[in-house]
Amino acid sequence: MVSETLGSGSPSGAPGYSPDRITVVIGTNNTITWTNNDVGHNHTVTSQIIPTGAAPFNSGNMVKNATYTVTLTVPGLYRYGCSYHPWMGGTIEVLAAKSSSTPGPAISGFPLVYLAAVLVVVVVVVIVAATRLRPRPSRVQAT
Repeated sequence: MVSETLGSGSPSGAPGYSPDRITVVIGTNNTITWTNNDVGHNHTVTSQIIPTGAAPFNSGNMVKNATYTVTLTVPGLYRYGCSYHPWMGGTIEVLAAKSSSTPGPAISGFPLVYLAAVLVVVVVVVIVAATRLRPRPSRVQAT
């Protein structure tokens, strides 16, 4: 949620959006809603700089209490502002979702591949030790 703040229609109200810098993650929280909470001033939410491949966005005229929502699906840095008030501006950093092919978390800082290797070594050592420590039948020679 981003607010077009009370008094943002005046240069002393800059940057006019609160918060004016946000970071979102695709698939987690990449839908942003702006609300015009200013009294007596209409505003817009208009993209100014967007990443390659992203679609521009524009709320159009937002009267008091109006909301505008956009879902951003291309990672990168977005800059936006109000078409009526050039001092109003904000940025959104959109991060890519974590890939399912990314290795999982380590257990207590010990990567799982090392844990598996240690387990294999322990099993081999136990098998070798068991065969060497096994009692052998005694041979008695007949006389």
